[in-house]
Amino acid sequence: MEKKKDNAQQVMNQYAMFWNYNAHVEHQHNYFNGKPVEEGAEDSAQTQEVPATEAPQEAPQDEPVLNFFAPKKTLQMLILEDWFECISVDRKAYSKAWREAFVSDLMDSEHGAYIARLWGQKDKRLTIKGQIVGTLAWAGVLKGSNLAIARTVLGISPNTRNEDEKKEATTFAKYMGKGKLEPYADWVKDYVDKTVPKR
Repeated sequence: MEKKKDNAQQVMNQYAMFWNYNAHVEHQHNYFNGKPVEEGAEDSAQTQEVPATEAPQEAPQDEPVLNFFAPKKTLQMLILEDWFECISVDRKAYSKAWREAFVSDLMDSEHGAYIARLWGQKDKRLTIKGQIVGTLAWAGVLKGSNLAIARTVLGISPNTRNEDEKKEATTFAKYMGKGKLEPYADWVKDYVDKTVPKR
């Protein structure tokens, strides 16, 4: 009997808690954006648009840092090789010191960034080499046809029967021919005219 009384008492206690809770709910307030909402205004408050936070603006991507050193060093090494003196119109005028300064001044000029940007594309490096040699030929520093100069630069015999070597020389000569169309071609010509006195 006592167990039944205890169970009944527990049920009554739970009901009492429920009714007490309900009594307190009447005096509670709903809050919207930190402010109490009047009775009946809950629906309208919930439909109010919350100002959307602005989407974060993407920072403009900076251009990658250009590498001036690699093209400068490689181009200097290229025209400091022995082949240059074999086809130079004037070995004394276009000495190793002149050639080294030429590449250095070109990379320091307004065209340096353009060359460095292209140099960043590995498939453009042979093209740039050919174009630089081509501008020197166009400016009158080197003698011979583009194909003859290309063979000399690449160390390929004019009598070669190797098809790969022939193709390599022809490709380099084609790049040379395009050198005079590059934005720095006039700069090269002016540089040659200013630094080497005409005889």
